[in-house]
Amino acid sequence: MLVKAFFQGALTLFFCLGAAVAQAAGDVTLDCKKADTDTALDFSSLNLYISADIPPGTVLYSGKMNIALLCALNNSQNNDQVELYFKRKHIEDNVPGYGLRLYTGYGGTLGTEVENIATGKMVRACDAEPFCNTITLAIPFQIVKTSAEMTAPVSSTDKVNIFDLGAETAGTDLKFYATNIHSGITVRDETCSTMGINNLTVALGSWSLDKNGLGSGPGATSAATAFSLTLNCEALLSGAFDVMMQFNGSAVSGLEDKGVVALTAASNAAKNVGIQLLNSEKQPVALNKPFSVASWPLSSSTIKVPFYARYYQTGQKITAGKANGLVTYTLSYQ
Repeated sequence: MLVKAFFQGALTLFFCLGAAVAQAAGDVTLDCKKADTDTALDFSSLNLYISADIPPGTVLYSGKMNIALLCALNNSQNNDQVELYFKRKHIEDNVPGYGLRLYTGYGGTLGTEVENIATGKMVRACDAEPFCNTITLAIPFQIVKTSAEMTAPVSSTDKVNIFDLGAETAGTDLKFYATNIHSGITVRDETCSTMGINNLTVALGSWSLDKNGLGSGPGATSAATAFSLTLNCEALLSGAFDVMMQFNGSAVSGLEDKGVVALTAASNAAKNVGIQLLNSEKQPVALNKPFSVASWPLSSSTIKVPFYARYYQTGQKITAGKANGLVTYTLSYQ
């Protein structure tokens, strides 16, 4: 009796230095200039790689924007001081595009809406030396995938004012920008794909039966046959998320969590036996439920996922016959 189990794979992928003066209380004004550039965040330095499969909610990048200012007070007395404020600008939904959002803040929750936040950095009066206050800020930011939408940013968004720095009261604040948004994001067409053939046949061989079937009645198994599925994945993708695999098939009643596949119907099919799927530790792989096979960031673009298959006795007595089974496997990302 020649017994085979067939596995068909169906892969599913979802796939400039400047200066400004800001008015403080009374006649005292805050006068600051940038110690460096007005670019706070250069996207081309982040090496962002994305695909449509990256799940919403994934943080692709988390970091800090380091800002240095030289500040002074005008029309001040020796004991005058003014606090510097972080002033977040409204960041549009299409910035930076591709279903991503840029979140900024200071000293607390990050966001995208207009908000003025005290930094705790005080500018004091200078005696003889101009711009005697050196102010440094480490402004946190995150780039998060918030949508499955993959629309590219419009051309006008390559440089966007994301926050200002100045006194609490209205004035001419120093503006800071995110730049190189277009060139700083690389889009990949695929996240993972199967290497080699998509349809795999695993031969389980022929087995002799005794009066108890495979040996000890229900729950008895044959020896396990090893097989594997190999994935080719884009290792450079940004963020931390899992590659999920799922075996979809018709399970023997009550044995779905034990990974026992019902045999394909045929006039000469064997009875009271199914095909059990096992992971690399020879533990059952539940049917119709996703399980993780890898996590980003990846150390290699090639992922080999080992499995085993074996016959599993489901009744008191096995009736000899053909014992073929069919499952499909799908990939998703969480």
